[in-house]
Amino acid sequence: MVVPEIISPFLTTDYTVFGRASCPYCTKAVDLLERNSSNYSYVSLDSHPESLKETLKEYLNWKTVPMIFRYGSFVGGFTELKDLLDREVVIDVNIDDIDLDI
Repeated sequence: MVVPEIISPFLTTDYTVFGRASCPYCTKAVDLLERNSSNYSYVSLDSHPESLKETLKEYLNWKTVPMIFRYGSFVGGFTELKDLLDREVVIDVNIDDIDLDI
């Protein structure tokens, strides 16, 4: 599926959240991404033409905000983002701490 031209300029970070100021789940999504130290951008649909929201709704067949993308692919809303992050396993290993003597 090709991302419409009106949307693609916003997809410049690992995660992109399209939301509205009055949306509690938009705030929760941003908080979750911040807690996970994720590289994200927030696009307020309140500050953009209604045509952006309508294009997102039509393209995604998704009627509510937040509308969240990861690496340019649509994830879903807050619940789908939370599920995705809960499944990810981050392993932080310092190579100097590993004994490679066999």
